[in-house]
Amino acid sequence: MGSSARLCTLWLDPVGWFKALLLPWLTLSLGFIGIYGRVLRANIVETYQEDFIRTARAKGISETRVLLRHALRMSLVPFVTMFGLDFGALVGGGALVTEVIFGLNGVGKLTYDSLQSLDLPVIMASVMYASFFVVLANAVVDMTYAVLDPRTRSH
Repeated sequence: MGSSARLCTLWLDPVGWFKALLLPWLTLSLGFIGIYGRVLRANIVETYQEDFIRTARAKGISETRVLLRHALRMSLVPFVTMFGLDFGALVGGGALVTEVIFGLNGVGKLTYDSLQSLDLPVIMASVMYASFFVVLANAVVDMTYAVLDPRTRSH
């Protein structure tokens, strides 16, 4: 089944398309879930020690609001950094092994096939493609910092 057939399957049979991609999605996500959970938890625990959290509690703000509005927002900065770098790397061909194992047509599979046949122009294009997405992801992460952390905004 080629990439165009998979694309058509999304519109003709969304449930079948979802089932066909469920294992690759799980394969890519399970490796990151533990790391992200651990980093987020550590950052929330660290943020709960800050003065602005004690001030928010002293003002009588509910624990849920303190967690969601103050602690989680500040704890997302390192999380967003990790996510941006990982997303840029995955979109740029970092899912190479997953695409090869599951027989999915994508940039990773194209790069793998090019490496097998030493097709240098395609390899160079794949590296440029991956570099573009890493740079783009970093730019989006930097812009997201201004939304999450008021200290990074210019006055």
